[in-house]
Amino acid sequence: MAILDELDSAIGAAASVLEASRVDNRRFRESIVRGDPLPEAMKAVTAPEVLGDVARVLKNLEETRHRSRTAVFAVGMAEGVSIGELARLYGFSARPALRKRGARAL
Repeated sequence: MAILDELDSAIGAAASVLEASRVDNRRFRESIVRGDPLPEAMKAVTAPEVLGDVARVLKNLEETRHRSRTAVFAVGMAEGVSIGELARLYGFSARPALRKRGARAL
């Protein structure tokens, strides 16, 4: 399924951006620990850009994860797997899945 490839790409993008954020955070922390003034410490990192990227990739990851789960549920249901069993396979109660199904078709 193409959506699973999209999910893999979204996970990879999120991992890269989160690693960049981690590096920035460490650099910032080291600067603060050294006693650098906050404005100087902030100039040493790319925080605004990285934080914007973090928000963007996490939003994309969550949206892609949701679409992939919905697609997998549709395949499972087409194969005769119950919503309850699919929910258990994903590790959550069937009740939210059933409520979601009631709100819109999977």
